[in-house]
Amino acid sequence: MEPNFQRMTADEAAALIHNGQWVACSGFTPAGSVKSVTKALGRRAKALQQSGEDFKINLLAGASSGDCVDGELSRNHALARRFPYQANKDLRLQINNGDVDYVDFHLSNFCQWVDQLPSLDWAVVEVADYTADGELVLTSSVGATPLFCQKAQRIILEHNTHHPKFIKGLHDIYAWQRPPERKPILLEKVEDRLGEFVVKVDPRKIAGVVSTCEPDNVLDFKEVNSTSQKIGEWVAEFFLQEMKCGRIPKSFLPVQSGVGNIANAVLKTMGEKNAIPPFAMYSEVVQNAVIDLMKQGRVYFASGTALAITNDYMQE
Repeated sequence: MEPNFQRMTADEAAALIHNGQWVACSGFTPAGSVKSVTKALGRRAKALQQSGEDFKINLLAGASSGDCVDGELSRNHALARRFPYQANKDLRLQINNGDVDYVDFHLSNFCQWVDQLPSLDWAVVEVADYTADGELVLTSSVGATPLFCQKAQRIILEHNTHHPKFIKGLHDIYAWQRPPERKPILLEKVEDRLGEFVVKVDPRKIAGVVSTCEPDNVLDFKEVNSTSQKIGEWVAEFFLQEMKCGRIPKSFLPVQSGVGNIANAVLKTMGEKNAIPPFAMYSEVVQNAVIDLMKQGRVYFASGTALAITNDYMQE
């Protein structure tokens, strides 16, 4: 059955959102962030404020977002509140000036806090594909998007054709129960699958679909410098010593990696040590360095909440 949701422009979608409403956007870093509706919201806020009307929203996202979300909305003074984390210089300036209320949540606690809210007004979600019965194929991140869709009264989809439909299968959408009924998360290996390929929503909640074709605005990473290289060498030597002493098995163990230049240096150095066997890893976001190690056969499985890689890597 072909989807029959209303097609609309970004400006028409932005016009559905009103002053003071709670809006949640997909994305975890720039990966999977919405790209056109938030720009239109910024334009709408600027126009209304210039005519003397109030217009500010309360914004939630899975983590930091791309400039098309945090930058566009903060520069146009469209934000009253922002949760739970941000990394945008324009938004940071407004927070420090007291123009935007902000609470810096630990991301592991954020979804449980959102789950206690009565509801959200809107979720704006970037998708690679969708069906008439409300199955959404996300793009390059998951983050808190499934919960946003559950809590939102209405949903706007940004169908980004830059991401192919065959991305379906990359995701593992898993929902836990509320305390005190929450059960253990039965994940034993990095490559275990717990949930679904798609986010399932009530199709009656979908207010419309906006078409886009834009890459994630993930910036290039800095080259590994001498300090980061040295840190990477020490971490790799630590692992080798632990293997030699028998505290880490010869088959090695899964690695939890951070993000950024130091994490990339550590992973690069580990990949260069042939005494460390190919390994699986978890990471908050999967970056370029992880893709390089997978291509080299040094990482055999990676699990994260976002594929935060530059566009040339994404195209490859």
